[in-house]
Amino acid sequence: MRTGPHPRTPGTRSSSSIARSISCRLFNTSGTKNGADIRLAIDVVEDLFRLQDISHVVIVAGDSDYIPLAQRARRLGRTVIGIGVQGSTSAAFKNACDEFSYYHDLVEDLGEDLADEVVEDIPHSTRTAAVEPPAPDLAKEARKLLMRALRGRANDDVDGWMAASALKQQMKRLDPGFDEKKIGFKSFTDFLKAQRSIAELQEDGQSRRARLRNRA
Repeated sequence: MRTGPHPRTPGTRSSSSIARSISCRLFNTSGTKNGADIRLAIDVVEDLFRLQDISHVVIVAGDSDYIPLAQRARRLGRTVIGIGVQGSTSAAFKNACDEFSYYHDLVEDLGEDLADEVVEDIPHSTRTAAVEPPAPDLAKEARKLLMRALRGRANDDVDGWMAASALKQQMKRLDPGFDEKKIGFKSFTDFLKAQRSIAELQEDGQSRRARLRNRA
């Protein structure tokens, strides 16, 4: 669990700010897991009230027990980033976060050796799911997500057009784990251009708009 100013926050931080951006909690091993979860959640919420400059909360877990914490942090105006193991992460937990990534995606560019080390650190109870996760068709899931986002707009608007930036934000709200780069596209515009059977794309200079094809 990490709370603190995001690395991209502008300005120079003092040493005291850096020192309080990462906190470590040690718990008696004779206690229960749920007891530790509760104390972690209480600590985070207390920090959010006490330290107003905290902008992001990173929750490294896949347990649905952390959904109330994610929801509470978001209600307090913080950005919640979730990180979990593919195949053993609650879908509801993913949706409770502003952004979500899998361990594997984060370490992929660092090489297979580092990925193996991360897997070794995962508890044995979840290791099978981490090593041999079901292989979802990410491209297919992304197309379904695009259709959901565009259908919502089609019902709300006469012409159904939606700015590309707003469309991507809507897709991220529906699935915080969405990232066009995971399915091989350099940009969201490239992703939209490849979905001509689903969406119409209108380009005007730097402006991009999209709407659902065959809206009738």
